[in-house]
Amino acid sequence: MSSHSVNATILLSQEILAEKIGITQQALARMEQGEIAPKLIKLPELAGALQCTVANLYHLLKETCLGPVADYRPR
Repeated sequence: MSSHSVNATILLSQEILAEKIGITQQALARMEQGEIAPKLIKLPELAGALQCTVANLYHLLKETCLGPVADYRPR
């Protein structure tokens, strides 16, 4: 499989997932790259689309794009 067809498959998957949760493919790509985190209200939809629990998704996000934000505790 050429890198072009792999990229096309990845892009298509992003498009489908983004559509399922009501966001743009660009926003989903930025989430996957760790640039942004999904809005809290989108977590149940994202977990459902990925067939996992919100708790599992949270731990995955904490390891990738949330980082110190997930550990923030207001005073």
